[in-house]
Amino acid sequence: MRALPFVQDEEDYWSLALGTELLPKAAPYRLSARAELREGERRSTRLLSAAGAFSFTPALALLSRQELLQDNMTLTTGPVDSRRLWSLWGVAFRPTASDRWNVLGKVEWLDVRNPQGGGVLASQGDEARTILTGETIYEASARTELGARYAVRRARATLRYDDGLVQDLWSFSHFMGARARVDWSYGLGARVDGRGLFEETTNTMRYDLAPQAVFAPIPGVEFAAGYRFGTLRDPDFAVNGGQGFFVMLGAQVTERSLASAADFWFDRLGRRE
Repeated sequence: MRALPFVQDEEDYWSLALGTELLPKAAPYRLSARAELREGERRSTRLLSAAGAFSFTPALALLSRQELLQDNMTLTTGPVDSRRLWSLWGVAFRPTASDRWNVLGKVEWLDVRNPQGGGVLASQGDEARTILTGETIYEASARTELGARYAVRRARATLRYDDGLVQDLWSFSHFMGARARVDWSYGLGARVDGRGLFEETTNTMRYDLAPQAVFAPIPGVEFAAGYRFGTLRDPDFAVNGGQGFFVMLGAQVTERSLASAADFWFDRLGRRE
């Protein structure tokens, strides 16, 4: 009954989570940490994450997020252990003369083993990825927002076969993304997201384009419906990919202002929009 309308096997499990945040008044820094434990009949997960931000000035800040995820699954073919180490460091900038421009430069390093949902080069084995990203968001008005992102990624995977053979795979990619949002009256609006990924090693190009209509009946809650075109599938740049119609529900509850560059970007770290 719990699985309806998407009927599937469900396991018995228990989980425990604990989080804390340090927000001293008038201090230029903030810290947060989270730990989760899940024990199930077929799947067990451990998660540790920590994030922080330090504002040198209201216009310039250093941000970071660190995460360790370990997942153990029991399949019909045998046990599968996966692990992900993720480290992200970013520098955020907002011009002091205007709060409309927000710029973020960041570097990410990932080390994964048997990645859940597949990796860039292989679904099994060890894979390491380094990503350099530059992103900017321009709020032209209270109802209009434009965003652009460019990134380069270097990936390496090591495959170990049962016969003892070891194979190294390499990849270097360029990512380009853009999005626009326009809000009209009565909670109505429109968005469009476009992304492209060029892989140098294989000389291939993939993309997706997702126009969508947005309805926000009350502040902080919105519905979005649209259609996604294209074939881009990627764990770093298109985790929400998939051609066809889609519907999304979003909610936000916050009382914090976005007075500094750190406030604007802190909650956006790690998103794959």
